[in-house]
Amino acid sequence: MWRSDSGGLTDEGLAAWTRIEEETDGLALGPWLRLGKERTHRLWTLLRDLLQVILDQNGLPRLRTPIGLS
Repeated sequence: MWRSDSGGLTDEGLAAWTRIEEETDGLALGPWLRLGKERTHRLWTLLRDLLQVILDQNGLPRLRTPIGLS
């Protein structure tokens, strides 16, 4: 049981959540390792300015995904 009667995570639920987070972080790391430290930093430098423009214009509109999530 991952949730307690009050709706919070049990110790088992917390352990499962932590394991899933670590696994997905590891899976997402591959492209960044392939890109390398210098090119990752360069990408961030290029995207930082774009991010600032988006933030200055109150962010992106809330859109729904194809599966209905916003």
